[in-house]
Amino acid sequence: MLSGVVNAISNRDFGDTMHNCSELLSSLVKRYADLPILVIAKEFPSEFTDHLGRILYLGAEFPERPPRSRDFRFVLCEGTETIERFAAAAAPDQGGRPYALVFIDHDHRLDSVARQINAARNIARDDAVFIFDDAVPPTIGMAGPEPTEAWWVGEVWMLSQLLRPARDGFFCLTTDLPPTGMTAAAGFAPIDLPAVAPTYRMLSAVATDAELRPLIPLTDANTVFSRADAGLAAAMMPGVTRLDIGGEADSQLFTRRRVSEAFRWNKPPARFVADLSARGNDLSRVRHGPRHGAAKFIDSFADAHLIGFTGIVKDSRYFDHWLKESNNYLVDRARDYGSYGNQWTGIVLLNETPVLPRERLDNALPIDAPVLFGTPDEPDNWGMWLLLGLPSLHEFLANRGRYEKFFCYAQHPWQRRLLEDLGLRPDELIPQDREQTYLCRDISLIRKSYRDMFVLPEERAFFRAVVERLAGAAPSRAGRRIFVSRITRTQAHGQYRGLINEAALIAGLQTLGFDIVEPEYLSLAEQAATFHAADVVVGLGGAGMFNTVFCKPGTLVITIESTTSFVDAHTNIFASLGHDYAIILGEEDLDDPRPVQRRWTLDVSRALDLIAQALPDAGGAGG
Repeated sequence: MLSGVVNAISNRDFGDTMHNCSELLSSLVKRYADLPILVIAKEFPSEFTDHLGRILYLGAEFPERPPRSRDFRFVLCEGTETIERFAAAAAPDQGGRPYALVFIDHDHRLDSVARQINAARNIARDDAVFIFDDAVPPTIGMAGPEPTEAWWVGEVWMLSQLLRPARDGFFCLTTDLPPTGMTAAAGFAPIDLPAVAPTYRMLSAVATDAELRPLIPLTDANTVFSRADAGLAAAMMPGVTRLDIGGEADSQLFTRRRVSEAFRWNKPPARFVADLSARGNDLSRVRHGPRHGAAKFIDSFADAHLIGFTGIVKDSRYFDHWLKESNNYLVDRARDYGSYGNQWTGIVLLNETPVLPRERLDNALPIDAPVLFGTPDEPDNWGMWLLLGLPSLHEFLANRGRYEKFFCYAQHPWQRRLLEDLGLRPDELIPQDREQTYLCRDISLIRKSYRDMFVLPEERAFFRAVVERLAGAAPSRAGRRIFVSRITRTQAHGQYRGLINEAALIAGLQTLGFDIVEPEYLSLAEQAATFHAADVVVGLGGAGMFNTVFCKPGTLVITIESTTSFVDAHTNIFASLGHDYAIILGEEDLDDPRPVQRRWTLDVSRALDLIAQALPDAGGAGG
């Protein structure tokens, strides 16, 4: 909660250089990730750099580091007069005065601040929360119209004498957190500009620090930001829909066709597990033995919204590919607002509650045809397309009588080629825009209990049919031993999960008769033919190794991984396909600043020895 942030900051000794109020403001903004913000400042405040909601910035210069906002507008306003002119002219076209938070840190003279406030009220909501920086001068020398010390706070502190209530919910509260405090206010009337001059004359007569302090009514930081928090929550709530996770108790909201039952299976052990990390890996994730397999369903929703890549919203309940029962899943997704993990749903947290801005639903694009939804939950990932997208396509192709259109994210050329190569006609595709909300009259999708990465028997049959369909369309691009490389991607993308010494590994594997394959440069037919022809597949863990769905059962598959993070999921694929699999683990470079997917290294000599011993003609373990 925000109070915890306040208390933590209040109890720490940052010294005079840390702007504690900035940290509090950053915390407040993060709680309302979709918040429309108006900023009036000489320089763009760093607190808003990572904000993704709408931002209008009236300032003296374009930000040195532009914000991440998907709706950022900058207007050059060097002085108060230009701010007033812009606000007066722009008021009719600002989308109903959308701004719920106004931050002012511009000209600190009282007359200018008062005029900026009135200008902002022309384009901000009536219930907007205003926050003013530099509201508590540390000394009288910083409190006047011009700086008399090394730096200047100005006359923002006088505002409390000018703000008057206009409605219920009025507050004007100031905290003196170092170095120069902050004021939060809401529910006040336009400032009476003729009253500014006499107020200024009265307050500017103050000559000492002792006289100054009693004129600034102070409140503890927790109260100030709690009131600001409550004000923003009240401003946002009329425009949002609260969401809860959709569970089995909501079965009246959809119809279900069961494809396969939950089951138990026995995951065989790896041929070998070789930990080549000097530090050692946590091998608890390398598991085999009795396992649970997920049930699989086709669930259909009538008059439901689709948000982001995979979210179905029906009667304020949220559903996606996976059957979840805990609202924590939805809360975690909301916390990831703006990231790939949130998948462009627009879901945000409001007072720890997942909500969806109602405009996302109001502006939905209607789809009247019955559709099968086929976007996987990692739609830019080739591997997820193979395991999750193609089974959806198979369902559509096998049941064209049930569905008129196949609805999926297909913005990349390779996605469209993939769909067409497997028999989808261009007129059967509705391409999905991940930032658009859709209102679907009849939408169906594959749902499973959880993502277990097990390739079901009917899915294995589909992949065999793909190989047969494409047989003769393209020859294999390699021999019976292939290495699935990531070297071009690693070199091009700054070693994102890149094996630093992959070139040495490639050189060694070529001496063992391996051909080097980078699947992303092959057509679907070439990938299917190449993997189906291979007897041995060695590769770096990732989407390219998902092409083992095209291999013959019993193929020797050796996955080389940087950590154990994805080993269990990857080997579930190999084991469920009936492959003979083995695992080699390298070592992450802990100096890589990325929290995950770090660059890594491999003891190439030892890895080559293990691979050589495992080869079918080695006369050893694989003989």
